[in-house]
Amino acid sequence: MRQHDVMFNVLELPCGVVLKNRIAKSAMPNSLGDGTGHPTSEQNRLYQRWADGGLAISIIGEVQATSNCAEKLGNLVLDANAYMSKFWELAALGASNKTQLWLQLGHAGALAYAPISNPKGPSALDLPDLRCVACKSMLHTAFFSANFCRHCLTNAAMNTTGPSQIACSSCARPLRPHARQLARIFQLQ
Repeated sequence: MRQHDVMFNVLELPCGVVLKNRIAKSAMPNSLGDGTGHPTSEQNRLYQRWADGGLAISIIGEVQATSNCAEKLGNLVLDANAYMSKFWELAALGASNKTQLWLQLGHAGALAYAPISNPKGPSALDLPDLRCVACKSMLHTAFFSANFCRHCLTNAAMNTTGPSQIACSSCARPLRPHARQLARIFQLQ
């Protein structure tokens, strides 16, 4: 086998996901959202073209869990106010041709774009061109994004049926392992 052929071999990730090859588009904020946090037809077309081009995995960068801390105008915001049909359309088009479409949850923190956000960080900053207030609920913010249910696409409340049984209150499926770990660490059960 020639060395360059390895790029086109199937790859099974430790989590069990099988990629059709080893070509990936890494996470990057493309600022193609509509300004209210929703995907646009241009963004749908871009991710579909990448999928049709043969990518194994495409990662959408800087998807915010809240509109209060957007990194820049044009970020996607997947919160309780999101029109899920627009996200479903992006998911379907971006996952065509057996492409895995994943998203990178983001929280801009102190680097949030001040004209549209409320910059908050672990501590208050008052520097030239960088000002933010201290976020008193960073643990809650970290837990909130980790509590996202990948099955029913909601930020669901937890339903605890035992010390290691934490499930989505909407669809009753188990939450991801790191959500369970965060719940124990932050004692939010």
